Amino acid sequence: MSVVVILSLGVCYVWLLRLIMTQYILNFGDVINPQSKMTLTGLSALLAVLAVLVFNFLLTRKNSVWVGISSSVMAFWYFYVHKAVDGVIAHLVMVFMTPYSLFAFCVFLGFPLLLGLALNKALKSQAPPAGTPQSGAP
Repeated sequence: MSVVVILSLGVCYVWLLRLIMTQYILNFGDVINPQSKMTLTGLSALLAVLAVLVFNFLLTRKNSVWVGISSSVMAFWYFYVHKAVDGVIAHLVMVFMTPYSLFAFCVFLGFPLLLGLALNKALKSQAPPAGTPQSGAP
């Protein structure tokens, strides 16, 4: 059950990422210059991963590192394996040849993992050490 929830959160990340980027394209269309395109891509990934991690924190309480890994794997699968028309290897070679594609690759795969690690570390630092009495305990 836990693996299914974590994988579902990864799928939600990809769905939110696609939804946010589609809205940016519909609203801004052809007026996006390359620098703005990179900014909007980064903001899309940040908003999508924050939404998934907040949902995870508030409702499912799964380990945020695993949610970050799942989101990164699902993004890789969708954007770089499923969408590869000419083959996976040719698609990955093309990704590393253009600056925007390389930036999107790093952002789509890096943000979920890094933010999941940071959130996990922050939550562990707030937790009392094992064996310490809680406040109000005799």
